Amino acid sequence: MTTKWAHVVATCAGIGRLPWIPGTWGTLSAIPVLLLLGEAPWALLASWVGVLMVSIWACAVVARELSVEDPPSVVIDEFCGMLTAFLFIPISAERLLAGFVVFRFLDVTKPPPVRLLERLPGGFGIVLDDVMAGAYVQILLQVAIRYADL
Repeated sequence: MTTKWAHVVATCAGIGRLPWIPGTWGTLSAIPVLLLLGEAPWALLASWVGVLMVSIWACAVVARELSVEDPPSVVIDEFCGMLTAFLFIPISAERLLAGFVVFRFLDVTKPPPVRLLERLPGGFGIVLDDVMAGAYVQILLQVAIRYADL
């Protein structure tokens, strides 16, 4: 039963099993949560903490069971990274689009130290590289909001 729930969580209720670009679908799956909780930053922060903890556990279980370091069907890490990008960012369509595009770019290219975090064992490596990419997006969005009126 534990393994079944780990798969449900790690794949974002099966979104990661979509046949094409699962990481992108996992990232997009965070948008409804951001729209729902974006006006309540402390609720979003509390949700993020919970998602982060459960993600690390679920990713470790699924990776171990499948004997794959970072299975393509595991997309809760992208979900968690996207939540990271928007902690304490006022939500707007423009910001969501910009954050989504930049997050996907950073998730794919893995600039330092994102790639280093990917080397951490188990669920930590799977999740924390995306959290770091989300933190980069967070910084870029904060700068763009302050200086470019995004």
